[in-house]
Amino acid sequence: MNPLAYLTYLFEQLPNIDTTDPGELDKLLPWSATLPIACRVYNNN
Repeated sequence: MNPLAYLTYLFEQLPNIDTTDPGELDKLLPWSATLPIACRVYNNN
């Protein structure tokens, strides 16, 4: 996980979603498959 990219994405998305909907919040969790690739760091091993 790229912490800076993840936090930037999180703070950009939070004001625009329905925070009362758990499904919408689940999409923002660090292990969500819907996060942008820029937020991920892949292991080359």
